[in-house]
Amino acid sequence: MSHHVLLNVFGRFQSLFRSKPCCCCKSLLIGIGLVVFSHASLALSADEYQQLLQESRPVMKLHINGVVLGFDWSNRMLKASDSQELYCMPDTSELSVDDYMTLLDQQLEQSAAVTENQASNDSDTDTDTNVPVELSLLVALVKKYPCVSQSGEQ
Repeated sequence: MSHHVLLNVFGRFQSLFRSKPCCCCKSLLIGIGLVVFSHASLALSADEYQQLLQESRPVMKLHINGVVLGFDWSNRMLKASDSQELYCMPDTSELSVDDYMTLLDQQLEQSAAVTENQASNDSDTDTDTNVPVELSLLVALVKKYPCVSQSGEQ
């Protein structure tokens, strides 16, 4: 997983608190942070995701749909408070749950390849192979649909 993308996501969260977002936005972001980052046992690892995907694809589709809905509501609240969105999907894009799962699978494969490459190079780089799939999906969305300002910056 690209550390640049992760820093970009975390930077967006930090900038929200500096720009005095609405009370609801701040509460929402704190809630998301607590669930995803403080309670890792509630998040799925890549291995757990793959296992649950084989055992019950409908349940995983429901979980991913809920995660995406949470991201969507976060983006709507950020937009309503004139804050930078997490990712900027074009209005013309309509993705199904299967499309989101494909994006997630591609991100997990890419992360696994980077981890394997770093391990084979005996790199001293700290690589976390237990990144929650929910965060991996967010990273995939940020990569695929970056927000570009009017000046052309991401």
